Amino acid sequence: MRASGPARSRTREIKPKIGSRVHADKARLLGGQDAEAIMELLEARGVLLFPQIGFTDPEQVAFTETLGPSARERQGGAVMRTKASWPWRGSRPSLPRD
Repeated sequence: MRASGPARSRTREIKPKIGSRVHADKARLLGGQDAEAIMELLEARGVLLFPQIGFTDPEQVAFTETLGPSARERQGGAVMRTKASWPWRGSRPSLPRD
Protein backbone atom coordinates (compact mmCIF):
# COMPACT_ATOMS: atom_id res chain seq x y z
CA MET A 1 0.00 0.00 0.00
CA ARG A 2 1.20 3.51 -0.66
CA ALA A 3 0.41 6.92 0.75
CA SER A 4 -0.68 9.69 -1.58
CA GLY A 5 -1.86 13.28 -1.33
CA PRO A 6 -2.06 15.53 1.69
CA ALA A 7 -4.49 13.18 3.43
CA ARG A 8 -2.03 10.34 3.01
CA SER A 9 -4.85 8.19 1.70
CA ARG A 10 -3.79 4.60 1.39
CA THR A 11 -4.25 3.04 -2.04
CA ARG A 12 -3.89 -0.50 -3.27
CA GLU A 13 -3.98 -1.67 -6.87
CA ILE A 14 -6.76 -4.13 -7.65
CA LYS A 15 -5.25 -5.38 -10.91
CA PRO A 16 -1.89 -4.48 -12.46
CA LYS A 17 -3.38 -2.14 -15.09
CA ILE A 18 -6.79 -1.09 -13.74
CA GLY A 19 -8.54 -0.26 -10.49
CA SER A 20 -7.41 0.92 -7.07
CA ARG A 21 -8.90 0.74 -3.60
CA VAL A 22 -8.66 4.05 -1.75
CA HIS A 23 -8.84 4.10 2.04
CA ALA A 24 -9.52 7.70 2.98
CA ASP A 25 -11.26 9.92 5.51
CA LYS A 26 -14.89 10.62 4.57
CA ALA A 27 -14.84 14.23 5.80
CA ARG A 28 -11.70 14.99 3.82
CA LEU A 29 -13.18 13.45 0.66
CA LEU A 30 -16.30 15.58 1.07
CA GLY A 31 -14.15 18.68 1.67
CA GLY A 32 -12.42 18.25 -1.68
CA GLN A 33 -8.86 18.76 -0.38
CA ASP A 34 -7.62 15.76 -2.36
CA ALA A 35 -9.87 16.13 -5.43
CA GLU A 36 -6.97 16.80 -7.82
CA ALA A 37 -5.01 13.77 -6.60
CA ILE A 38 -8.14 11.59 -6.78
CA MET A 39 -8.84 12.70 -10.36
CA GLU A 40 -5.23 11.93 -11.33
CA LEU A 41 -5.55 8.47 -9.79
CA LEU A 42 -8.92 7.92 -11.50
CA GLU A 43 -7.47 8.89 -14.87
CA ALA A 44 -4.47 6.61 -14.33
CA ARG A 45 -6.36 3.59 -12.93
CA GLY A 46 -9.85 3.92 -14.50
CA VAL A 47 -11.77 2.62 -11.47
CA LEU A 48 -11.59 3.64 -7.82
CA LEU A 49 -13.23 1.83 -4.92
CA PHE A 50 -13.72 3.52 -1.56
CA PRO A 51 -14.48 0.58 0.77
CA GLN A 52 -16.44 1.21 3.94
CA ILE A 53 -16.91 4.92 3.11
CA GLY A 54 -20.70 4.76 3.48
CA PHE A 55 -21.72 7.86 1.52
CA THR A 56 -25.39 8.78 1.59
CA ASP A 57 -26.88 9.75 -1.79
CA PRO A 58 -26.42 13.51 -1.08
CA GLU A 59 -22.84 12.88 0.11
CA GLN A 60 -22.11 10.92 -3.08
CA VAL A 61 -23.31 13.88 -5.15
CA ALA A 62 -21.26 16.32 -3.03
CA PHE A 63 -18.13 14.17 -3.37
CA THR A 64 -18.59 13.84 -7.13
CA GLU A 65 -18.98 17.61 -7.43
CA THR A 66 -15.58 18.11 -5.76
CA LEU A 67 -14.06 16.30 -8.75
CA GLY A 68 -15.40 18.77 -11.31
CA PRO A 69 -18.55 19.58 -13.25
CA SER A 70 -20.99 16.74 -13.82
CA ALA A 71 -22.99 15.93 -16.91
CA ARG A 72 -26.73 16.28 -16.54
CA GLU A 73 -29.11 13.50 -17.46
CA ARG A 74 -31.47 14.14 -20.38
CA GLN A 75 -34.32 14.62 -17.93
CA GLY A 76 -32.28 17.25 -16.05
CA GLY A 77 -31.27 15.21 -13.02
CA ALA A 78 -27.69 15.33 -11.78
CA VAL A 79 -27.37 11.66 -10.84
CA MET A 80 -28.50 8.40 -12.35
CA ARG A 81 -28.75 5.71 -9.72
CA THR A 82 -27.38 2.36 -10.85
CA LYS A 83 -26.98 -1.07 -9.38
CA ALA A 84 -24.18 -3.36 -10.45
CA SER A 85 -25.22 -6.86 -11.41
CA TRP A 86 -23.67 -9.71 -13.31
CA PRO A 87 -25.69 -10.61 -16.41
CA TRP A 88 -23.87 -13.91 -16.90
CA ARG A 89 -25.53 -16.84 -15.21
CA GLY A 90 -23.40 -18.61 -12.69
CA SER A 91 -20.33 -16.46 -13.28
CA ARG A 92 -19.00 -13.79 -11.04
CA PRO A 93 -15.45 -12.53 -11.23
CA SER A 94 -13.53 -12.80 -7.99
CA LEU A 95 -11.88 -9.69 -6.58
CA PRO A 96 -8.65 -9.89 -4.61
CA ARG A 97 -8.97 -9.37 -0.90
CA ASP A 98 -6.82 -6.97 1.14
